[in-house]
Amino acid sequence: MVLLLTVELICLPVFGVFYDVSWTRQIGPLLLVLVLTSWALSVVGTMFSALTVNLRLREVMLPLLVYPTLIPCLVAAMQVSTQLIGGDPLDSDSIVWTKFLIGFDVIFTSLALVLVEIILVG
Repeated sequence: MVLLLTVELICLPVFGVFYDVSWTRQIGPLLLVLVLTSWALSVVGTMFSALTVNLRLREVMLPLLVYPTLIPCLVAAMQVSTQLIGGDPLDSDSIVWTKFLIGFDVIFTSLALVLVEIILVG
């Protein structure tokens, strides 16, 4: 997660310069969205990679499991970050999407903690 956040924080100003976007107007909520999305990517990726580590076709199964699971999280992150990068304050729809990201993180982190013994031991 730290590596993912580092890459995001390096790329954000670079894309801001190349696309001429003033992303610093809503930096606090934007950083919150980055952290929540990175947490979701890390938890889901780690959980499914541990689940598929002993499979024969793990190179095929891992993307088949991870990508459909992450689609709702990525849609929520795009909805909120599009509005924040545009400089608009959070409205009721964006707050709902942010709550969705928080719920996604809580649910998948809880599942990972509860199922860690089953996943790792088999």
